[in-house]
Amino acid sequence: MDERPTIVPFVRDEIARIRAQEGMTQADLARACGWTQSRISRIESGSAPIKLRDLERIAATLGVELVRMLERPSRRLRERIKLQELADAGQIDLALATRGLCDDLR
Repeated sequence: MDERPTIVPFVRDEIARIRAQEGMTQADLARACGWTQSRISRIESGSAPIKLRDLERIAATLGVELVRMLERPSRRLRERIKLQELADAGQIDLALATRGLCDDLR
């Protein structure tokens, strides 16, 4: 069995999605948070860890509740785990099933 999926990649996607929805660039968000644009880029790309205090700051800067930043990623994670379980049982091809997961759940 593959490693169990985590919520982190989905949270990264959600940060980028809400930021773009608010009409902000990475540089705009970084400036508002008091950070560099490269820090936001690393958070969104996965090359830097997301700490809870960073997520709280990003949510506050974007004007959303922290729980909102976690709702959609939680749904996506549950779906990904369900697909993984079906694949482990041999009922689906995980590569084919997850191909559209990001597009379908955005």
